[in-house]
Amino acid sequence: MNLQCHVPPQEDLPHEPQSVAYWSESYAFWAWDDQNDLTVYGHFQRHPEKPIIWRGYCTVMKGDQVYALHSYGRQRSPFGPGFEAVHIIIEEPHHLWRFRAEGAGQQRSAAALLKAAISDGPAVPLKVDLQLSLKTPVWGMKHGTPDTEAIMPTHYEQTGKVIGTVEIGNESFQIDCLGA
Repeated sequence: MNLQCHVPPQEDLPHEPQSVAYWSESYAFWAWDDQNDLTVYGHFQRHPEKPIIWRGYCTVMKGDQVYALHSYGRQRSPFGPGFEAVHIIIEEPHHLWRFRAEGAGQQRSAAALLKAAISDGPAVPLKVDLQLSLKTPVWGMKHGTPDTEAIMPTHYEQTGKVIGTVEIGNESFQIDCLGA
């Protein structure tokens, strides 16, 4: 099956920074594990003033508790977004991504996050090592506002199956679920 749908493989990899004001690019990763009552979300965004710097975060929600690891760092690899503590390696464009995070996640209840942003406080060791095998064709969505075309020409997504492990403190979870 051709998962690319006429989207070149290099579109799945980080791009060379463009000389357009506020140019950036972003990546996201999701996994929904109903069996473990666990959701993983990762997001990456280039810093518009210095695109070699990525903002990256990983959140893991277990029950009503959220563990968030968030920071900035220099690009780790040309094969995916992020830096050493939080990154994605695109092992095979449009087919296989690996999401890794390791550090300490600040712990909050979901209700507390609705009231205020995460600030310093309790942190729990957090490690995520997940592989996303993409099972659907790439689909894209053009943006309707002409002014956005220069800085965000399109939005691509794919879905598939996620396997791997998530460690929160001394607990370890084997993940086998859907993701995007």
